[in-house]
Amino acid sequence: MAFPAFLYHIIFGTTALLLCVITVLLGAMFIGRIGDSRGHKELYKFHKYSGIITGIFVVFTFIFMILPPFFSGESIILGIHGWIAVFALIIVIIQVSLSLLIKDRKKLRKSHLYLGYILLILLTLQVVNGLMLVSF
Repeated sequence: MAFPAFLYHIIFGTTALLLCVITVLLGAMFIGRIGDSRGHKELYKFHKYSGIITGIFVVFTFIFMILPPFFSGESIILGIHGWIAVFALIIVIIQVSLSLLIKDRKKLRKSHLYLGYILLILLTLQVVNGLMLVSF
């Protein structure tokens, strides 16, 4: 029995949120905001890979949002849930692009930090909004 696409959307979206929380916590630990583990290379590596995996989950969540309406002819982007998803996807693309293009981490640190926090807020809003949409 195959899951409908919206169930994949829910699973991938919730997983993306949990991974984003882990990524933000690892980043905060790496820069010393949480605990006394400032600068550990292992934390940076885990932060980097969890961020990449989070981005992949955001992209797949977006794909599973687009597919069902695409085949049925509906437009889901018109709702607030769709627009927040577009903004979250744009932030993921900006985060990855900046990380690949700018090699000087000191120039990147503030924008990367703020974009990560904004992404966490947007994904939290997405999951809450999505659960509200499903419950009605």
